[in-house]
Amino acid sequence: MKYEIMHVGVPVKETVLPEDYAEGLKVYISGPDNNDLKFEYLRFEEGTPLHPDVVNKTHVAYKVPNIDQFIEEEGATVLNGRMAVDETLDIAFVDVHGTVLELMEMK
Repeated sequence: MKYEIMHVGVPVKETVLPEDYAEGLKVYISGPDNNDLKFEYLRFEEGTPLHPDVVNKTHVAYKVPNIDQFIEEEGATVLNGRMAVDETLDIAFVDVHGTVLELMEMK
């Protein structure tokens, strides 16, 4: 399978760049399009449904053709299963060899 790196997600405690709010995930997101380094800054609220490793560790986001196939082929441990961001994108958070990855599948 071919993977494309989309961004690096960095948990922060304070606002770094302009943010959007994802109510269902209880997180403020400064998208990677806001900076040339493709960093996505994430500021989590208490009670977020995301796994503690997603909240506390930096992650690398990959665009993948199929989330389920990636998990099976790479032997990934699922932290947060498939979630629909919108009608064009599903994501999941997994752990591969101690590294947190965000998998992004375009529909």
